Amino acid sequence: MSKYGKFKALDVRECIDLTSFKRGYVIVIAERVGNNERCRFELYEGYQDSFLGTNKYYGYQGQWNMIVPGDVFEIEETNTYDRVTIL
Repeated sequence: MSKYGKFKALDVRECIDLTSFKRGYVIVIAERVGNNERCRFELYEGYQDSFLGTNKYYGYQGQWNMIVPGDVFEIEETNTYDRVTIL
């Protein structure tokens, strides 16, 4: 299953990880638009990790923290952080 495409949010939960220095994140249970496949996303603020001159990007940019149940949103792949857009 690809994590990219258009999805409809069914349930949204905001979580805070108290065991690490990580900020809060959002868990979204969604249904892929078009084929009704259900999936789960953990959306969190993007951060960069560098190792031996190679940069890796984790997390998301965009409107990921504004999703509410019923929203249709799109996750797009970029060269850095994946982008979330509410449609």
